[in-house]
Amino acid sequence: MTKTEKLYDAVIRLPLIACDLFFLALELRSMRGIVALHPYFGGDVPFLIHLVSRSAILIFLVACIGFHVSRYRPISTYATSYSKVVALAGTLFALLMLLTPRAARAVHWDSLSTVLILIGAIACVLVVFELGRSSSVMPEARKPVTSALFGRIRHPLCLAEEIMVLGIFLQFRSWQGLLILALHFYFLVRRMDFEEGILGNSFPAYAEYKERTNRLFPGVY
Repeated sequence: MTKTEKLYDAVIRLPLIACDLFFLALELRSMRGIVALHPYFGGDVPFLIHLVSRSAILIFLVACIGFHVSRYRPISTYATSYSKVVALAGTLFALLMLLTPRAARAVHWDSLSTVLILIGAIACVLVVFELGRSSSVMPEARKPVTSALFGRIRHPLCLAEEIMVLGIFLQFRSWQGLLILALHFYFLVRRMDFEEGILGNSFPAYAEYKERTNRLFPGVY
């Protein structure tokens, strides 16, 4: 990899890390505010459930920062900027939901949100550990991973992220959130298209792997 390519790879990480740090600081500030207004919450189960669901968002953002910093440099990338814009949108667009008004706290919605976010967060961590430094945001070819969690579906990280985003949406329950959710999923599908294209071009064995696996749901899609 040339010095220019190394510089590009380093620079492309910065807006991703900066964006995650911004939303991390935003969530921490918001949580500090609600705890300050409710400092004694022993026995207040609905409030505790809400705090757990908000804390799961923090875990997700910290995990995102971690793999943006540590991932491998790519072997090859797309030359077009469109694929990069789509990949960024697929990764960051859902975070815009955190800028919209939250719905009123409700035990059933917050409980379901907590379950989905925690399932998504745990799955994200497991997938990132499986990927190691091969995790990527841009459609780039790094060391391919086709075993364990990737043995039946090609994009378990995307599935985990989508489960978590759905959980986050349940804390907002608004038309703005629904629109962001739908657009995020569209960008996510396009990101998978580009990722599979670059991996197929870089690794001949990927075609056989693609034939025996599904994208997100075993036996369905």
